[in-house]
Amino acid sequence: MTTFVPFSQPAAGNFQFNATLNGAQYRCVVTWNVFGQRYYLNVYGLDGTLMVSEGMSGSPTGFQIEAITWNAAAVTVKTSVPHGYKIGSMISLSIDGVAPSAYNGRYEMIVTGPSMLTFPLASNPGPATVFGTLSYDVNLVGAYFAPPTSLVFRQQSQQFEIGP
Repeated sequence: MTTFVPFSQPAAGNFQFNATLNGAQYRCVVTWNVFGQRYYLNVYGLDGTLMVSEGMSGSPTGFQIEAITWNAAAVTVKTSVPHGYKIGSMISLSIDGVAPSAYNGRYEMIVTGPSMLTFPLASNPGPATVFGTLSYDVNLVGAYFAPPTSLVFRQQSQQFEIGP
């Protein structure tokens, strides 16, 4: 389950929140680096040990999924608007909010059209009854914590997404 934390820089001090990553609790502190002119995410163990210090990169808001179907060990995703990815390229994208949940996850997808992508999936999850979003996520802790743990900052909505 994804947890959402709205980002709001306090007038004094640093923005802080707790996050569960790989089943353990961590304290996250967002600091402003004057020299770099950007925010940094610092993840500390509860004992105060610095685990990660990463320049914050915002992830774009995802695209609404208009249709998602399984056929012959492959899934085809159609977005409601053109996604802008280069046709023929392979890109790692996340699907979230689809029912059945077997569609949700991070996949290496082939861009097959302006609004179409496909990826292999061995078993049929069944017909989709709820359509979610397709997004390109910059996982700020991806190099430090094992999947499926992620911590993404959405620039447009100014919120952190901690999953699962």
